Amino acid sequence: MNAMLFSPQLLGTNILIASAIICLALWYYSRPYPGPGLWTLGVLLATLGHYLALDPGHSSSLPYTVFSHGLLTSGEAVLVIGVFRFLGRPAPWWLVPATVLSAMPWLLWHWLVEPLATEEVVALYALISAFVRGLACRALLWLPGDRRLRSVRIFAALMFGLLALSALGSGVLGWLDSLFEIQNLKGFESAADTFSFNVVYPLWILCLFGLTLLSLRRFLLAAQSSAMRFERLMNITSAAVVIVRDGRIVDANPMLKRLFSCQNDYYHERPLEHLFETDEDLQQQLRRFDGVPLDRVAVRSDGSQFAAELTVAALDDGTHVAEIRDVSERKSLEQELRRTAARDALTGVLNRRAFIEQAQFELAQGRREGRALCLAMLDIDHFKRINDNHGHLVGDQALRAFSAVCESQVRRTDLFARYGGEEFVLLLPQTTSEQALALLERLREFWSQHRLPVPGGELASTVSIGMVQIDSEATLEHWISLADQLLYQAKNEGRNRTRVQPSA
Repeated sequence: MNAMLFSPQLLGTNILIASAIICLALWYYSRPYPGPGLWTLGVLLATLGHYLALDPGHSSSLPYTVFSHGLLTSGEAVLVIGVFRFLGRPAPWWLVPATVLSAMPWLLWHWLVEPLATEEVVALYALISAFVRGLACRALLWLPGDRRLRSVRIFAALMFGLLALSALGSGVLGWLDSLFEIQNLKGFESAADTFSFNVVYPLWILCLFGLTLLSLRRFLLAAQSSAMRFERLMNITSAAVVIVRDGRIVDANPMLKRLFSCQNDYYHERPLEHLFETDEDLQQQLRRFDGVPLDRVAVRSDGSQFAAELTVAALDDGTHVAEIRDVSERKSLEQELRRTAARDALTGVLNRRAFIEQAQFELAQGRREGRALCLAMLDIDHFKRINDNHGHLVGDQALRAFSAVCESQVRRTDLFARYGGEEFVLLLPQTTSEQALALLERLREFWSQHRLPVPGGELASTVSIGMVQIDSEATLEHWISLADQLLYQAKNEGRNRTRVQPSA
């Protein structure tokens, strides 16, 4: 029992198993980075090889010894390959077959020339192990890499160098032990075991500690770089970015000060909702944290408002990040684009599409509320003659002038649009037939008195109008068609007049 408790081989196996667990944890938490995964695989192979080497029933078998120690040194080779990959260098995969095939000369010597003692084979494998560990030392010292890891690399290289020297010492002691019967301490089978217990195992633990430091240092540098990048992004972004915990602002970038005209600490520990006009939709967005941008009305510290876009998303640590972007300019541009899309390019009044959309809304609302509506079609008389006699430029001036006259006479609630060519349409909400007729007659008289300057004099023009009162559930197209018929009736009767639908 005491022999088992003080067995250096068993101690080595336990150390390797613990090393495998540590490397597995390093690999799990550093999966984006190469290296720790190979360290884990290497330690697992070395653990298996070390465990097989402990079997007393096969320890005297040369093939079994070659297999177990070959597996152990192959594991060390894979670990060293992981060091190369950790440093961002090409992996020297040749190390694995080299360590496996290194047993061939010994086996041939054993079978063809002279039998070798098991201790001699173990000593030879110790020399190979020293070579493999020396490669790790050289890689850590001389291969290029991140200069910020330099001090940790030197420490790890020193440990691997000492571990390589300890392998040489263990090999020499094993060789001497096979030649001379060296008296050993109680509990140890050989001088090599004594050396391993007192030197090799502590150095192996220090090597593992060095690899752990390398990983932790890389994690720290990556976290610092990520934090610096995030800080730069926070500083250069055109949006205010705030960190929210339990609904209250705990941190913000400098853009918050510029957007809301205040110091950052003014909003510290204040609820995020205080930055906006509060409504139920805002409360729902602050509860969802779905990262969907929504338009809001932001309120500055002085009470002034601006159009904003708010995005709220959840972070892994339980906090939330909110992005507040000033979209006033975009909203103004959108309004201008909508206005431009709804306007006739020549005259600046509503175009046909926009008129139909708005008129249908007014028609439906008027029916619901029982309000009177009137609709009129207007057409400039002899417009073709104006184009033929004075040119299209004068014709365009006439259209613009007529539109300006009409807009000056109608109300803000009326819808006036160019329907096509020289034809215009006018919808008069909340207007009786008598009121509409009075307005249209005033407009017709005003236009007939208007003079348009042309080369060589002035141009007078008239307008013909057809008007209907909307008093049934018929469609907008029906009323436009009916007003158009009345318009052409006015033209057929001599132009410069208004024709109204007779009362039913």
